[in-house]
Amino acid sequence: MPETRKQYVTGAGANDRAAAARISAAVDAAWRAGGLIETDTARLIAAAVHRGLGSELAGFASTGRLPAGKQYQVMRLELDLATRGEPNLRRWAEALKQYLTCRHAEARVPAVRRRIAARSVSSTVPGEES
Repeated sequence: MPETRKQYVTGAGANDRAAAARISAAVDAAWRAGGLIETDTARLIAAAVHRGLGSELAGFASTGRLPAGKQYQVMRLELDLATRGEPNLRRWAEALKQYLTCRHAEARVPAVRRRIAARSVSSTVPGEES
């Protein structure tokens, strides 16, 4: 595990400890409420566990935008690899996975609706109601 991530998670500095406390409090609150973490918390978790500045998690941490297609899968794999063997990150990782899954599904819904609408328009016969 990269030393910088260990320092962040264990809180080497006051800012790191504050960020870790903020993440933990937000994750705990989301679990108690049965909901998702907020985008700011998801980005903080991604910033804490990413595996390098060019990684998909680092990109999400800096922009808040989810990658599409294979890059989304790479980001999920990166999260799994970065938190594997780190029991103190398990809740953070699970909260971020839930957030990513829901956001990814929400992003896909408009595209699916457009495809369904296009199919239904092309399959209607003029003069007939569906």
